[in-house]
Amino acid sequence: MKKLTHIMLVFALAITCFFAFPNKGMAEYDSANEAFNIEVGQTRTFTYKPGEYQKWLKFTAPETKTYEFELPEFWVDEEGEGLTFILVFDDKVDFDILDFADKLSEDLSEEEIAEVLPEELIGYGEVDDDTCIAYVDCEAGKTYYFVVYNVAGLGEEYNIDLDVKVNEHFHRLEADDDEADYECACGKEIITGLSRKSYTYNGKIRKPVVTVTTESGTAIPAENYKVTYSSGRKSVGSYVVKIEFTGEYDELGDITRSFRINPKGTYVRKLTRATRGFTVRWARQSGNMATSKISGYQVRYSRYSSMKNARRVTIKGYRNTSRKITKLYKNRTYYVQVRTYKVVNGSTFYSPWSAKKSVKTR
Repeated sequence: MKKLTHIMLVFALAITCFFAFPNKGMAEYDSANEAFNIEVGQTRTFTYKPGEYQKWLKFTAPETKTYEFELPEFWVDEEGEGLTFILVFDDKVDFDILDFADKLSEDLSEEEIAEVLPEELIGYGEVDDDTCIAYVDCEAGKTYYFVVYNVAGLGEEYNIDLDVKVNEHFHRLEADDDEADYECACGKEIITGLSRKSYTYNGKIRKPVVTVTTESGTAIPAENYKVTYSSGRKSVGSYVVKIEFTGEYDELGDITRSFRINPKGTYVRKLTRATRGFTVRWARQSGNMATSKISGYQVRYSRYSSMKNARRVTIKGYRNTSRKITKLYKNRTYYVQVRTYKVVNGSTFYSPWSAKKSVKTR
């Protein structure tokens, strides 16, 4: 909001500073009532005469999707700064930037500025890296009005020609720091994910649900992507889900997400105190997890119930069901947990930790 109002105020100031008599209400296509109709893929060239600063167009969306309201080439000042921008409205409005500037003051709050702006204003484009584009999500059959502002030569006695066109927008998304987020130049983010990233082995095929949404949580229609699951998905291990984008998201390409199936766990059966130590016994986990048994167990113990600074001991082999822990402090309470693990293709998969039990050393 602050950025937009700042741009508009600077522009209005430029008009009043460089044009002693702006041609307000006298130029061709000067208002929404006189807006020139433009269609997808069409380019319209406007001539801004000295004193002219705005041209209005209207566009009826043939489909529900994002469109680009673009100025392929525009006039810039000696420092390379663009003096052009676009405002887009979702209905016909009686709006002039000079009238808007007259209503503003430096003392207005952001909420008060919002009250001055027309509620029909839904988007704007400004100069950025040699282009000026407003990205707007449009509804099929709805007519949108947009105004192109330009300071033509800062009051010099010559005309400026400015091309305006409307294109379909195809989301060209790039991964950001979070592997699950993809952001387009239009500001739209696509977030992909799985309903679950891990399961516990139960002998059945696992199939997490794929979610593809915008940053606001709106679901992307399923016809815009295809989901393929890797085979198996029953044994302990890691599995891949491939998401192939199509349609207006085609340029995103393919994205892969993964999930794990972890081994079944176990539990602490008994803790026996000893001098400066204890013995822990757990239930054997001897069942086959599709093709083979677990690789062994892990025990962890800590003086804190939060398991802070816990030490871990790994016990190989599924047949082992006890371990004596020594060299501890005397007369101290220790909290103990156990879990199973299984090595698959060089990667280790762990079950969840069991419930805690406590024991006091002698």
